[in-house]
Amino acid sequence: MITRAPYHYKATDAIEAWLRVHCAARRRDALVSVLVLSVLAVIAHGALYAGLFFLVLNVRTRSVSLHDDTVAAVYLLAPVAVLALAHLVYWVRRRREFVRVSVPGGDVSLNAEQEPPLVLLPASGEGDAHLDLWKIVVFPAWLTGYAVDQLVAAAHLRHADTEAMAALCMYLLQSDRRVSFADLGRDMGSGRLAGALRALRHIPGVLLFTEDFPAVALNQDLSETLDRVARRGCAD
Repeated sequence: MITRAPYHYKATDAIEAWLRVHCAARRRDALVSVLVLSVLAVIAHGALYAGLFFLVLNVRTRSVSLHDDTVAAVYLLAPVAVLALAHLVYWVRRRREFVRVSVPGGDVSLNAEQEPPLVLLPASGEGDAHLDLWKIVVFPAWLTGYAVDQLVAAAHLRHADTEAMAALCMYLLQSDRRVSFADLGRDMGSGRLAGALRALRHIPGVLLFTEDFPAVALNQDLSETLDRVARRGCAD
């Protein structure tokens, strides 16, 4: 049900202009984040590899000699195996956080979290020490995952369909409530809806809900900002 007063048709144009500016700014921020996170990920992988390597050296038996090529290879590859396992576990758990929703124009992957959580595994009653150790081991994978998320955001925003995004924002603004994806598909049956959602979810203030039923909404700050932009556009 529409709860806001109707806007002039120029309101959508004003919101589209606002989105063009903010999509470009958000894309620049995402690319900077990719660069910074990539550097940190390389450092974290190197530091964790060195720590695991020296840990393996400290637990080896005296009868084992590093001059044996096979043994040396095991010591060198053991930290790599731990890092690979941490990445595998992290990404498997990370994928479970997403929900795929079909809308006109394709499928959209939803995640209610704006940032990937560092800990995706519960403590399982093993104590804080085990959880802290998991955080250390998974930290490089988390940095890598965060960098990938920012790279995906930059790609979506580069090809953002701001016209379709503005129409979607107007729909959400006038609805002034949480809107299910089923309602979106029914009321906005455009084939551009999927692309608009993929880009719009990277704009701060867009809320995604994955529990109970997949839905989208605007938070109060973004609603008020878009309302001002729309009414200013109507006045021009």
